Amino acid sequence: MEYSLQQINKLANYKNLDLNTFVETLNLIGLEIDGIFIEKLEEKNTISDIKIEIKIPANREDLLSEMIFIEELATVFLLHLYETWKHLKKQYFFLLKKNYFQYSNYSINLIDSEFQDLLTYAIKINSYDTIEVPKWISKKLNKVDSKANNLIESLIELTIFEWGQNYNSLFDNNNKLIIKRSQNDDFILINNDKYFIPKGSILLKNSEDKILSILGLINHNTVTKSFILEASFYNIEKNILELNDINTKLSFRYLRKSFLNNFKYSFQRLLTLIEIISNGTIDKKIYKTTNGNFDLNHYNLLKVNKNIFQKILNIPNYDNNILTKANIKLVCSTLNELYFRIPYYRTDLTREIDLIEEYTRFIGYKNFKEILPQSYISNFLNKNNYIKFIKQFFILNNFNEVFTNSLISELKIEESTIFLKNPLNKDLSILRSSLIPNLLDIFLKNIQFVSNYSKFFEIGRIYKQNDNKIVEEEYLSFVFPIENELNNKLTWFKAKGFIEYFLSFFGNKNFIFEKSDLIKNYYHPKKTIIIRENKKIVGIFGEIHPKYKKMYSLKSNIYLFELNLNSVNSKNLESNLKISKEYSKYPSITKDLSLTISKNINFSELRELILHSLEDLKHFEFFDIYPDENSFENISIGIRLEFQSYTKTLLTDEIELKINQLLLLLENNYKINLKF
Repeated sequence: MEYSLQQINKLANYKNLDLNTFVETLNLIGLEIDGIFIEKLEEKNTISDIKIEIKIPANREDLLSEMIFIEELATVFLLHLYETWKHLKKQYFFLLKKNYFQYSNYSINLIDSEFQDLLTYAIKINSYDTIEVPKWISKKLNKVDSKANNLIESLIELTIFEWGQNYNSLFDNNNKLIIKRSQNDDFILINNDKYFIPKGSILLKNSEDKILSILGLINHNTVTKSFILEASFYNIEKNILELNDINTKLSFRYLRKSFLNNFKYSFQRLLTLIEIISNGTIDKKIYKTTNGNFDLNHYNLLKVNKNIFQKILNIPNYDNNILTKANIKLVCSTLNELYFRIPYYRTDLTREIDLIEEYTRFIGYKNFKEILPQSYISNFLNKNNYIKFIKQFFILNNFNEVFTNSLISELKIEESTIFLKNPLNKDLSILRSSLIPNLLDIFLKNIQFVSNYSKFFEIGRIYKQNDNKIVEEEYLSFVFPIENELNNKLTWFKAKGFIEYFLSFFGNKNFIFEKSDLIKNYYHPKKTIIIRENKKIVGIFGEIHPKYKKMYSLKSNIYLFELNLNSVNSKNLESNLKISKEYSKYPSITKDLSLTISKNINFSELRELILHSLEDLKHFEFFDIYPDENSFENISIGIRLEFQSYTKTLLTDEIELKINQLLLLLENNYKINLKF
């Protein structure tokens, strides 16, 4: 928005305000100055005018209206506005009264509308003189990049700039006006431009079902000698009519900066300009909707906690004069609460945090102390060691590392979710309590667009709320596919084996795998297990929920895993000197066994038991796994035992005795049977 300081000086006295202070103050309150230009006045070449280019924040659409913008400057700089007309109006009231009587015998034609929350008002202009646009109007419209083609269009754009209210110039229509919602998607051709009209748009039609105007989309700028001026007001902030944004330059911008409180004055201004400048004749026929449900209060009340300013901004006391500069007045104070009067056009001030942000702008962001988190000592060396190892491990196993946003959509809410007090939007409104949702989104989108079952992992922080305290922890999560085997049950054991292989590097002896009763949105309800350490849940592993498999037609089995990295033991990653052992000169004996075990048995525990229960055992491995034909709860595994002694040659009878002792031990501890 470009504005002339000479024009401001005509409306308010700011002669004692220097340019540097003016620019610094505007920057302080969030109105960024993009440029300062000096131009010679056309009427007086010896006098220069200073123009400033101001960037208006997205939440202050009201400042695009000149009247509200000048009022904002007046409250910030404590300027005295020249309200000349208020004084002259008293002296010339007898002339005004005479002119008002000319329109006292008007007729009203009701617009047939099914919406109580939409106000539409229209007046017919019978004729006007086609003259050149006055110079003072052209100069004003240069600030808003006007595209007006004639006098009437220029007068409409001038009123929009001054008051914010948008107007449509419609073809003269003596028929009945109707407002209704479109039932189907449609296209309309206006001035050789084709517009897409989606289902649900609000249309103004005549009795012949011809579209005259579309709320928030099309403004008919073609003006004839006889036309209708139409204006509609709708509170787009509440959006009770559930309008959708449309692919157009106009969008809802005009609706957002329209204020019903200024509706009367803006319409009076436009009609007066048409009468005086173009000698237009105003018809006494008025089109209007029935009274809608509109709140015409000039102010809203906002209640805030009395100590909220000191608590959030870390300031000793609250200063009432700060918010007075923003035209926000304290009207009531109780023991614990403050009540502020918010101007009707400040639709961006609806919550406590909005008022705190407004207070902060006027203080200056450099003028209050930060609230820093408490510092604590942490062993970053060990942390960096295991994170480096984890990343290297997964990269070597063909995983792709990703980094996702710690803010997620409110649609992914969970029990321990932490909400932001002042989110940017609904898609970034809560802190993530798990890495899985974003990680899974990346995996599924990769399948959609690339048709490739890639593996992904992420290391990042999650945030949970526990006993009114915020808990921040570092997690590892990954998602990976396993192609279906001839027997689908084997994929689970392959995936679980990969998890156990990864965890074995950290040397944690207390990891326990258990069946999960947790209900997770992304995990299979019957194919999910939890990992405990000292009775605390530190990880979850499971197959993807069947709904995703069906929705995305997944051909492979997809597995998810997440682990609290505070539970891993990084000491085992440190390299130690290997001690050389004497090589045995006696031969080794290898025995293969096939066992039937429960599928819930922890393979790591089973391995440890076998290694510590057999003497002269040189090597041990699981070399095969397959389902048990007789029982779904059991599986069959093949184990290979290699025996070798350093003192003698082992006999077959000795090996058999050792194996029988092992089988007896396994049967007593895990009910494992030898399969023949």
